[in-house]
Amino acid sequence: MVLQRAHLLTILLLGCAAPDPGRTLLIGHGGLGPSGTYPMDSREALFGALESGMHGVELDAQLTGDGVIVAFHDLEVTCGTAFDGPIHGKTWRELQACSGEQNGATLFRLDEGLPAAVQEHPDAAFTLDVKLNTRNDWWTYLRSFAAALKALHETDRLRDRLLVECRTEDFLKLIHEEVPELPLYYYCDEAETGIQKALQLGCSGITIHTDHIDAAQVEEAHAAGLYVTVFGVSGTWGLERALQKNVDRIQLDQ
Repeated sequence: MVLQRAHLLTILLLGCAAPDPGRTLLIGHGGLGPSGTYPMDSREALFGALESGMHGVELDAQLTGDGVIVAFHDLEVTCGTAFDGPIHGKTWRELQACSGEQNGATLFRLDEGLPAAVQEHPDAAFTLDVKLNTRNDWWTYLRSFAAALKALHETDRLRDRLLVECRTEDFLKLIHEEVPELPLYYYCDEAETGIQKALQLGCSGITIHTDHIDAAQVEEAHAAGLYVTVFGVSGTWGLERALQKNVDRIQLDQ
C-alpha cells in the first residue's frame, strides 16, 4: 500500500519535485472523481480509488425509507416511473427495482460495501457527505438517519474509520449528542465563519473548497483544535497548492 501511494503521488505530480504529503490524507472524491473510469458514488469507484492507493474515499450518503444508508448524490431518484422522488421515500427493495442504474451507477448500501472494502484495504478511511431530503417529519427523519449512522459506526470493521460532513446544523447537533465519538466536519463556504461555527457545533473539523481557505486560515483552524479537509482539487498544481496549505485531508477529483 505504501508503494501504491508513492506511485500515485508520482503520477499526479508528473515528475515534478513532489511536495511532502506528510500527514495529509488523499481522499478520492466520490471514488475516482467526476472524470474517473467509474461513476461517482459507485461500488466500482470506491474499490478503484482504494486500489489506486488513496488513503480513503468520500461518498455521498442518503437514507432510504427503511433506514438503509446508500451512496447516492442527487437529491431525487429519476427512473421515469412511480418510484421517482427522494431516496427517503423508497425502501431499499424498491430502489433495487428502480431500473437498476442511476446516473450510470448501481446503488449500493454502505453497511455492505464499506466492510467489504475494509476487508481488502484494512487502512481505508471513509468520509460520508450526508445529503438530507425528505417529505416526512423533519426531526423523525434526522433521528432515523442518526440511528443508522450510529449502527454503521458501531460495525466492527468500521469503528474509527468514518467521518461525517454536512451543512445542516440541526443534524450536526443531533449527531454530536447521539454519537459523540463520531467525527463531524462542518461543510462551509467561508473559512473564518466556518471555523467559528464548527467550534460552536462541537465538530472535529471543517470541509471547504480549496479556493476558499489559505495557509494562514488552516493554521488558525489547527490552533483552534480543528482539522481541515479541502475539495475541488485536481491536477498536478492543484494538489501541490493544497499540500502547501498543510491541510489534513484532500479530496481529489483527478
